[in-house]
Amino acid sequence: MTITPEKRSRVMQGEIIIDLDWLPDGVIGASGSVFIEAEPPVVWRMLTDYDHLHKTMPKVVSSR
Repeated sequence: MTITPEKRSRVMQGEIIIDLDWLPDGVIGASGSVFIEAEPPVVWRMLTDYDHLHKTMPKVVSSR
């Protein structure tokens, strides 16, 4: 996802931006931007805790 000045402004105003890409073999790629007021290591730990993603991101059906 390219963060244009317009998208950056929207994110900094609280908007969550999601871009979807339809890839081969029925795969859907997703990327997003959101402003999180936390230290990067805290955010990274939460995003990479694959065994507990369903607790922090309830719409995640499975993670591997």
